[in-house]
Amino acid sequence: MTGPALFSYRPLLYSDREKWRRRRQDMEKSGLLQSVVGPRSKLAITLKRRLLRLFHLGTPPIRLKWVHDTLMERAKDIEFVHHRITVPTLPESFDGYRIIHLSDPHFDALPGLEERIFERLAGKACDAFVVTGDFADRHGAPPRDVIKPMDRVLEAIQPTDGAFAILGNHDSWGHVEVLESIGMTVLVNESLVLRRGADKLVFTGTDDPSYFFTEAAPAALLAAPDGFKIALVHSADLADVAAESGHALYLAGHTHGGQICLPNGRPLYIDLKRFVEYGQGIWFHDDMVGLTNVGAGASMLPYRFFSKGEVVLLNLNRGPRAARRSLRA
Repeated sequence: MTGPALFSYRPLLYSDREKWRRRRQDMEKSGLLQSVVGPRSKLAITLKRRLLRLFHLGTPPIRLKWVHDTLMERAKDIEFVHHRITVPTLPESFDGYRIIHLSDPHFDALPGLEERIFERLAGKACDAFVVTGDFADRHGAPPRDVIKPMDRVLEAIQPTDGAFAILGNHDSWGHVEVLESIGMTVLVNESLVLRRGADKLVFTGTDDPSYFFTEAAPAALLAAPDGFKIALVHSADLADVAAESGHALYLAGHTHGGQICLPNGRPLYIDLKRFVEYGQGIWFHDDMVGLTNVGAGASMLPYRFFSKGEVVLLNLNRGPRAARRSLRA
């Protein structure tokens, strides 16, 4: 393994980001939400959230605080998962590249989760740290609320090539400035290139395609510069676009692996509009390897049943395409 890679590329000008910000702000204020397959009903989302609140054991109509507190603590019992992925197109100088992948912490849903993440990541070495969205749970929560928990998470690791993030459907446009103020690089339909000599590793991150989809998201994937391409997308909904545009690896989250599952681990519901079969774990789409992280946190309900949260270490190796899990702890 050679030394840290050289950051060298960001294709969009600030004026393009300003255009994105205004449109995202309008969507958030109006509630006119857009998925990759069409408009989403704000009424249906509101009714779903209110229905789930009926089963929230810490609030009326059911006051079972001890059960509520116990289930919340169990939801914070996350695993450290290690995947080894071999890809024939990985450049030699990036052979052995290590990515720590965190998704869906929803810090305001599970207070103290950052301490569990810290425990899992403390002392773990990596080259890049990526977060695929949903820092918040409550829509409209002040973006600055994520600073303290994310600072704690970042204390656990020192990635040699940097910490990169994208937004999820629970995050607002204001999270971009906040996350960049604590040293993360947020990719909003943008790419960056890491160089080691003549070899290039390309990260392309899009805005969320489940609530805030615009054509800028697939356009960013299609316009990604040459190199070993890694797509960071909040959900698996754009897997075909990423594969078509030559991405070798696709990192996502959003689904929580169902969050509420049967005893055999089968989810009751996977929130994907496309590619429901890519709702958790490792998957393949044409020549591209994908990973849908089941998330560290919980959303709407602060509980997980038969579905543990996780943080993931990915080891990338040059070789015939394959992926395997080597450790859960």
